[in-house]
Amino acid sequence: MERVVKYGIFKDMDPFWIRWILSIIVGGSWVTATSIIAERIGPKLGGLIGGMPSTALVSFLFIALTQSAQTAVAATTVVPMSVGFYCFFFLTYLLLARRGFLTALMGSLTVWLLFA
Repeated sequence: MERVVKYGIFKDMDPFWIRWILSIIVGGSWVTATSIIAERIGPKLGGLIGGMPSTALVSFLFIALTQSAQTAVAATTVVPMSVGFYCFFFLTYLLLARRGFLTALMGSLTVWLLFA
C-alpha cells in the first residue's frame, strides 16, 4: 500500500510523481554541480566526479524508490559486467586512436555493441 503525503506542497499528490520530481531535482543538481566543478576547478576533476560510482548509487536509489528494493538489487548485479564492457570500449579506442577520432569511435562502439 502506498503512503500518501498529507502535508506541504505535495499534499494529495500521487507518490509516483513525488519520486519523479525528486529524481529530476537530484539528477539536475548532480549534473550542475559536476559542470560547475569542471568549469571552476578543471575538466579532469569534473570528469572524475561525473564518472564516479555515486551516479550509479543515485540511480539505484531512485530505482528502489520508483520500483522496489528487489529491482534495485537485481540491477546492481549487472554493474561489474557493464564495467567490463566499458573496458573493451576504452581499450579498443586506445588502440585505434592513432588512426583518427572517427575510426577509433566507430571501432570502439562496434566492439562494445558486439559484447553488449
